[in-house]
Amino acid sequence: MSNSKYLDQIYATRKKRIVELMTNKKIRSYRRIDLKCGFANAKMASLMREGNNISERYARTIEEHYGLNSLWLDHYEQNIVENKGYILESYTLKKQVFAIKNIDVPDDYFYIEVTNDSIFKKGTLILFKPLLDIMKVESNNIYLIRVDNDYHIVKSQDYVLESVDKTFDINDVTIVAEKFKIEL
Repeated sequence: MSNSKYLDQIYATRKKRIVELMTNKKIRSYRRIDLKCGFANAKMASLMREGNNISERYARTIEEHYGLNSLWLDHYEQNIVENKGYILESYTLKKQVFAIKNIDVPDDYFYIEVTNDSIFKKGTLILFKPLLDIMKVESNNIYLIRVDNDYHIVKSQDYVLESVDKTFDINDVTIVAEKFKIEL
């Protein structure tokens, strides 16, 4: 699905969820939402008109003021999971450092925050998915590997895996996980 189609779907869902919120909470007018959320007079009515969209800022403000779960307005099916987050050193100890909520991402996926690496900017978050089939290692992809008891984030180049300062033969390592997405 293209980004614009995805956003159109989100915007349409937000409007449907506003109607659902108003029905469930017995909110009689858009003006009541304006007042509760601190919006300008008639802002909600304007956002609900054909051709207008409820932006991220307005959606999160409404959720906050009405005590709704984060992203409630964006999705009908609430498949929100909390993925564990680590820095490379804490992953070795399986000691979680942070967590990030995601939608429609399996809960066994996990984040590694880059702390000292020249491949990625410090603070970059890489969401990894456990790799069950090492035969699917692709060139120019990012992997989390284990060598003895050390973990490394590497980029694959044919049958070689390269980190910032080391090169590994694919047959000498255990591939733990594959990059699912990178968040800067």
